[in-house]
Amino acid sequence: MTSLTTSCLYTYTNVPLGENRDCTRLLTLHSGEFDDTLCCSLRAADIHHDKDYEAVSYTWGDTQDTSLILLNDKNFQATKSLIVVLRHLRLPNKDRVLWVDAICINQVDDNEKSRQVQRMGQIYANARVVLIWLGEAV
Repeated sequence: MTSLTTSCLYTYTNVPLGENRDCTRLLTLHSGEFDDTLCCSLRAADIHHDKDYEAVSYTWGDTQDTSLILLNDKNFQATKSLIVVLRHLRLPNKDRVLWVDAICINQVDDNEKSRQVQRMGQIYANARVVLIWLGEAV
């Protein structure tokens, strides 16, 4: 296993939300083939004006079972269940704008989590479409 320094890991400092009650983050899932490295970028957005996104609902799975994706050119630890979802949602020739709670909400900031969880109804309601991932076909 490779040891990662803190400077290699993504932090939310470059995409702050501040206290704006209508602000959240949106994830751009960059195009690629199924097995390519997952490359994403994150930006702040107003949930009432920037409605061209798809909200994703899925089960988190084991939060200790993680792997790395690239987020704003930094390493980000995502659950393996989320990685499966992103691989299946990624398009080969077009970026896709998503709202995914595990990435769009800073999970280590309890104040932000509390504010964003209160907005989740609006976030889902304002999405262009809501995608529900039930798992891989068996």
